[in-house]
Amino acid sequence: MRLPVRALVLTVSLMVALPLAPVLGASGSGSSPAASTGSPPPTLVPVVEYELPPARPPAAPLTGVEVTEEQLGELRDRPAAIVKIPNNELAHPHTGLEHADVVYEQETEGGTTRFAAVFHSRLPEVVGNIRSARPVDIPLIAPYEGVFVYAGARAEVLDLIEEAGLVSVGAGGPGYFTDPARNAPHHLYSRLDEALAERDAPGPPAKPWRFDERPPNGGRALDGRLRVLMSSIAATSWEWDESARRFRRFQNDAPHLVTGPDRIGATNVVILDVPVTGRDSAGAPAYEIDGTGDAWLLRDGRVFQVGWTKDGDEGQLDLVEGVDEALLAPGPTWVLLTYDGVLDSLADQLEPGAADDREGAPAPDAEGTR
Repeated sequence: MRLPVRALVLTVSLMVALPLAPVLGASGSGSSPAASTGSPPPTLVPVVEYELPPARPPAAPLTGVEVTEEQLGELRDRPAAIVKIPNNELAHPHTGLEHADVVYEQETEGGTTRFAAVFHSRLPEVVGNIRSARPVDIPLIAPYEGVFVYAGARAEVLDLIEEAGLVSVGAGGPGYFTDPARNAPHHLYSRLDEALAERDAPGPPAKPWRFDERPPNGGRALDGRLRVLMSSIAATSWEWDESARRFRRFQNDAPHLVTGPDRIGATNVVILDVPVTGRDSAGAPAYEIDGTGDAWLLRDGRVFQVGWTKDGDEGQLDLVEGVDEALLAPGPTWVLLTYDGVLDSLADQLEPGAADDREGAPAPDAEGTR
């Protein structure tokens, strides 16, 4: 439990004696009575108060969750692991996905989606199942400068990975093993500690977003579950769990299951509107994740309108133009890549008449525009 930190108020009182010059008489031959009675009383300088802001406690770079100094030291020496995870029906249930700091979801060929899950503050013993990389992964994960764990890729994607200089572990590399209880191709798993130990990555990822546990002003309340069409056959839904202070994920209206006792939960869900320039050679959307665009931020059971910006493959995806500089709640974040007006269509699912007139950035209106 976080204890309140009081701001330090420093009060300084100064007393300065200001001497008065002698007052000469009209004849210039004597001192005034005031000069002969000694020095006047000192003049008091007004009290000056300096309020110093409280020191921020150490926090995990990718979640903003408070950690101890010892834990922060460990995180500084640990690169992030980015794992490619499938999301078709046969890939469920997943293992370890609930421990990811950040998860990107994007459409692949055939209308199914896949995840690029970023692990840093927590490393589960086992993660899987693992599938192949896609072109969209490179601009999403390159800024983390971590270790990319994936199960192969097409030749053109392998070339992109090499050109980007990504440190990677392919199928058969350190940490990989197969689960005999699962059928191929959904039987490949990784022990991330072994994968990270065998690869020399630059180190801890840069802090990509700003976090604040205080909810921003404005926004609109969700009316139950928000359903996002990722493709013609895949929908991801998010429902606010007040008791856990998390959004719970549903896959095509069914709870997203994992093999462990925990559930998929996100304190932040970011829905991006991303341009698509066509389809790649396998039929997946060719996302253009560069420049600027519109986005929604879900946190604290509400929806806030923000924007996104990214400068090239190596530039970090940032959230801008939102309430209080698009501050995220401390905890895990899921990022959904949508296109072709999906973001606009979500406004009808917001609670009617729930717009908050407190000061802050405008909430999405009936048309979902800014």
